Amino acid sequence: MEVHTGAYPVGGFFKKTYTNNVLVVGDAAGHANPLFGEGIRYALDFGKIAGSVAFDAVSKGDFSEEFLSSYQSKCESQIKDYYNVILKTSEIPTDTFWDMLIDALKYLK
Repeated sequence: MEVHTGAYPVGGFFKKTYTNNVLVVGDAAGHANPLFGEGIRYALDFGKIAGSVAFDAVSKGDFSEEFLSSYQSKCESQIKDYYNVILKTSEIPTDTFWDMLIDALKYLK
């Protein structure tokens, strides 16, 4: 048996994962699946995208925020719709909610 602890972001993609000279990837960019609590797949996929954008930036000598913004749009186009569906699951009531609702209905006889 193993115990793993830590924190990961569950609020969705950050609105901006780039700025001048910087691309943010993985948990630091909010690239974690809030349903399963993992983010390694996103980190690998988006790391490849970041590497490609960084390569283009080096090739062109342009590390501006405007140039690096393509990283965000490429990541979002790859997974944003799926990710938005996952975030909707957090709005579904939990078992505790239903248990409390049933208990409350008992008093409405």
